Amino acid sequence: MVDHLLAAAILLAGFAETNLSAQPTIGGYDPDSDFPNEEIPSPIQITRATNGVFKVENHFYFTDAHDCKFTWQLRNFPSPFQTNAPFTVLREGTLDSPVIPPGETGLLKLKPVASKNADALALRVADPSGRELGTWVWPLRRSDTYRLTQEPAFHHAVPAETNGIITITAGELTATFSRDNGRLLGARRGAQTFSLTNGPRLAVGGATLRQIHFDDDGPDAFVSAKYDGDLKSVFWRVNGNGWINCDYTYTAAGTNDFAGVLFDYPEKLAVHKRWLGQGPEPAGTNQPRGAALGVWENDCHPARNGGRDRTEPEFKGFFSGVNWLQLDTAEGQITILNNNAVPFVQVLTPDLPPANPAGQALAPAPQCGLGFLDALPAPASEVEETRWSGPPGEYTGSVNFYFGH
Repeated sequence: MVDHLLAAAILLAGFAETNLSAQPTIGGYDPDSDFPNEEIPSPIQITRATNGVFKVENHFYFTDAHDCKFTWQLRNFPSPFQTNAPFTVLREGTLDSPVIPPGETGLLKLKPVASKNADALALRVADPSGRELGTWVWPLRRSDTYRLTQEPAFHHAVPAETNGIITITAGELTATFSRDNGRLLGARRGAQTFSLTNGPRLAVGGATLRQIHFDDDGPDAFVSAKYDGDLKSVFWRVNGNGWINCDYTYTAAGTNDFAGVLFDYPEKLAVHKRWLGQGPEPAGTNQPRGAALGVWENDCHPARNGGRDRTEPEFKGFFSGVNWLQLDTAEGQITILNNNAVPFVQVLTPDLPPANPAGQALAPAPQCGLGFLDALPAPASEVEETRWSGPPGEYTGSVNFYFGH
């Protein structure tokens, strides 16, 4: 019998049906292949449909899916300031393996049962010898990480202006903004100075500051900027509890390379990153280990240009489904919350692949330290058009920053 608790996972959050596609965390190996040492996509592929149904594709040559082992877990993920395991298992169990002959597709049906405490559902498939073929992970509910920004305020944020620089101080935190363009000039917490600057600015498009206003608001203080052009507004809030909110609105139309906003940060200062989102590889790259929703981390290392000889996931690039990200730097730690699920977070400027790489896109990347992007170009060959042509309209973003520990 299928454990009915698992089905809680299926219908809890309709947004999960479309916002994040689950991928296996590792590649699979076909024991019946003529090339058993070559890493290939999992011979069992699982796709989430609707109403508690999974589509299971069997790409084995000789093995029925019924001979494989299907197990499930309900998982919770940590907040960025927790340093425990990448996830906590709430419940787990084994499924009845579906009968699906080699080369065919079948369905795995699960009956929905209410459950409200799990962040994600994971399905793991092992071959008849017990070797893992892949693990797929789907989100079950919207993250409540934003609640970190609503913690009590222990300080009163105080705004001031001197020589065209707006300064807001809240306890040990000081944030500075340009009165000329409304962009962040930097932040300091105690003796730590952070070089995240020059944003939010548009990845593509222009803007001219029309008006800017700052004031206090209870224990917080804000900077509100309005623009003419593609960027419409930026609203900064420095909270008395030490968080900095950045809400922005822009418009995009026509064909562009990217759509979103950027900040500068020196690559030479980046040391390590840890994030909750799709990983471990960036979006749009060859993913030898696959990609799945989870907590991932790696050190900053010289670019390996996406080659097959890489032994570690790339540090730089575009990461999808990011809920939170912590960037450890030589200056200290920067924590970022992606409040309204901007689809892609860019970390530093990825290097272009080698000349004439077969099957890899050659789209240029925005020059930045951090980017929050609503669209990337579709992968294409060197002779194909790689620009993005998305729906015209208004886009909004909401990200929070915490500088230091």
